[in-house]
Amino acid sequence: MAEPLPVLLEIHGLTRRFGGVTALSEVSFGVAAGSITSLIGPNGAGKTTLFNVVTGIIRPTGGRVVFEGRDVTGWGAHHLARAGLARTFQNMRLFGTLTARENVIAALGARMNRGFFGGLRRSQDPKLVKEAEKLLAFVGLERQAGEVARELPYGMQRRLELARAVALEPRLLLLDEPTAGLVQAEIEDLLRLIDDLRRRGMTVLLIEHNMGLVMGHSDHVVVLDHGAKIAEGDPAGVSADPEVIEAYLGREDDE
Repeated sequence: MAEPLPVLLEIHGLTRRFGGVTALSEVSFGVAAGSITSLIGPNGAGKTTLFNVVTGIIRPTGGRVVFEGRDVTGWGAHHLARAGLARTFQNMRLFGTLTARENVIAALGARMNRGFFGGLRRSQDPKLVKEAEKLLAFVGLERQAGEVARELPYGMQRRLELARAVALEPRLLLLDEPTAGLVQAEIEDLLRLIDDLRRRGMTVLLIEHNMGLVMGHSDHVVVLDHGAKIAEGDPAGVSADPEVIEAYLGREDDE
């Protein structure tokens, strides 16, 4: 039997309350190094809240986040990015008035501890330009390097956001609904990129409603409902769980 993969991210009893509302309730699970783990659940389940806590955008009310054996609970987003966590957002946060190349160079500057704008001040540096264009080629945007980000088609903006996240050289990449708004051909392209990143040794944790993606590409699936974990395991086992099936019926609440 193969040895289990080491756990890269550990979430212990993670809780987040907003006033009298409990968005996360003592959620615990682990993400194995080199895996693709999907976080699923109906709208309003707490998935994006969990991402926001793990990546330092909001602080937890209780529980711990452990990354590579270090307790990083409450660390700020910039410190976590430098430690090896990067993410994309459901609502993209590109620099709309900058070119695709400049967006990636900004991320390269952040990786080198110079901040986004420190990278932009070196936007003509041949080494940075070359590295940015290599990343753009990886996501299929080499021909759009000089185009302004907000003028790119939506699917290309999604790929640009991925290139910018990969520029940080994360060991854990968190993707928040990466296929939202994409047509089937764009989804297939994105899946190839995600699988390629995993083959290169990157660990991926994603929020996704596309069950074809989840069941066909995940190693492990975690299910939330009303802020609590209701199931986890391999895709086949989770998809057959009666509680999981019930949680997906007739829910129209907002995230």
